[in-house]
Amino acid sequence: MPDDRFFTSVVLQLINPPQSSRDVLSAAQLKPPVIPPKLEFEIDSARSWAGFILQNAYQPRGKDLFVPFPKENGRFDVIRCTYRARDMEISIAQSKYVISISVAGIGPDAQKPDREKAEIIAGKILAMPDRIRFQLAGTFVNGHFGRQEDPRGKIDPEWPHWLDLLRWWSDGSTVGFVTLKASGGPTREVISVEDQANIHWF
Repeated sequence: MPDDRFFTSVVLQLINPPQSSRDVLSAAQLKPPVIPPKLEFEIDSARSWAGFILQNAYQPRGKDLFVPFPKENGRFDVIRCTYRARDMEISIAQSKYVISISVAGIGPDAQKPDREKAEIIAGKILAMPDRIRFQLAGTFVNGHFGRQEDPRGKIDPEWPHWLDLLRWWSDGSTVGFVTLKASGGPTREVISVEDQANIHWF
C-alpha cells in the first residue's frame, strides 16, 4: 500500500476491481445489463464527472455503458465504465466522492520512466494539461506513484479541486489517476476520500 493517506480502501478498490465486477463488465459488452431507473441520476452524474475531467477525444460516448455495483465486494457503491478511445483502453471507476481513471494500451510511452509516462498520458487525456506537473512519491505494486504539484500553486487554495488533489500511479503497462470529485469553490458537502464517506451512494 502506498505511503499516502489518500490511498484508502475505497481508492484501492476502485483501482483494482474484484473479479466479479470484471466479469460483469466483460459480459456487458455483449449484452448490456438493465439499469434500474432509480439509478439514472447517479449514472448521469458519473458520466458528467468523466466528461468534466477528461479531454473530449478521450471521454466515453453514449454507447459506452456506466454499470452500477451496489455494495461492490460487500463494501462500497461503485459505478464502472470500460471503453476504447483512440488507441487507449480506459477504465473509469467512481464512488460517491472519488473517481479513478486507468489507462492501458499506451504504446511506446510504456517504455518511459513511470513519472514521465504518467505525465505524458495525463497531458493527453486529462483536462487542464498545461497545469499538470507530477512528482514521484514512492513505490506502488510493481511500479510507482506520486502526486500533482504545480509550482504555480493550487487552482483553488481554499476549497478542494480535483487537479490539486490528483494522484497518479503506474505498474509498467498501465497508468492510473485518482482524485476527488471536486471542482473548487464553496461546497456544503464534505467531499472526502475516507472509506466511511464513500460507502453509500445509491
